Amino acid sequence: METQFFNALAQFVGENWAGFIVAACIAVCALAQTLMAPPTESSSAIYKIIYAVTAKFGGNFGKAKNAVSDGKTGK
Repeated sequence: METQFFNALAQFVGENWAGFIVAACIAVCALAQTLMAPPTESSSAIYKIIYAVTAKFGGNFGKAKNAVSDGKTGK
C-alpha cells in the first residue's frame, strides 16, 4: 500500500521536488495560521516568532480590511 502511494506521489511531483516541498511548507504554514491565536503581550517570545514566521510563509501579509481585532463579529 505504501509503495503505491509513494509511486503515485512521485508521478504527481515528477522532477520538481523543490516546488512541491515549498508548496507543502506554504500550505502547512497557512493551516497553522488558521489554528493559532494571535500573540498577546503576555505571549512568549518564541510563540511570537513562530507566529510571525508562519504568517509570512503562509502568505498572510496583512489583515483583511473587514477584520475585527477584538474577536467580535461586528453585528
